[in-house]
Amino acid sequence: MERYEILKKIAAEIERGEVSFPTSAVVALQLKRALDDPDCPLDRAARLVQAEPLLSAKVVAVANSTVCNRSGRPITDVRTAVLRLGFRYLRALASAVVSRQLAAPATARDRELADRLWAHSAHVAALAHVLARRVTRLDPETALFAGIVHEVGAFYLVSRTGDYPGLLDEDFPTWSESGEAEVGRAVLKALAVPQPIIDAIEVCWQGFLAMP
Repeated sequence: MERYEILKKIAAEIERGEVSFPTSAVVALQLKRALDDPDCPLDRAARLVQAEPLLSAKVVAVANSTVCNRSGRPITDVRTAVLRLGFRYLRALASAVVSRQLAAPATARDRELADRLWAHSAHVAALAHVLARRVTRLDPETALFAGIVHEVGAFYLVSRTGDYPGLLDEDFPTWSESGEAEVGRAVLKALAVPQPIIDAIEVCWQGFLAMP
């Protein structure tokens, strides 16, 4: 089966709801959906964070960073960390965990690829946040979120290499040309990412394909 046909098949599976997430990604996804409700109680958000050790550690670590905790007073509990970060930042962090945990690489090469994807996503998210804050009138937190999730389809493909050996043997431009965007679009919709974010990521994909 040609690579493009495989990607279309995977995208169709996702659209039919045939997509499974690792346990940590499921918890993060539940948190993201809960935070979409503006009336979500703080205690409920904290309990959802505490249900996943990795997410708990990340939330407390970010809350103790110099950017978020200028007083320098240590934050040692999840509830206080959630209160310090706020729901919008927490939603973006939960989305990052979903993206990162979609891939459960079985080989050293796949682990390296997942690490490169995560580094790239973090870099793009940081750039998007800075540009939105300093250059445009766009909401910086929205730009950060878009940057975090823009490669979620690629993370999902890494998780499927066991089913389709050699699927990602080519370089990144070949993925895009072969239909990786179709998978990304399907995963973004499965994660209930807001349509304006998907539209912005679509522009990013189209711009990449237009590069010489």
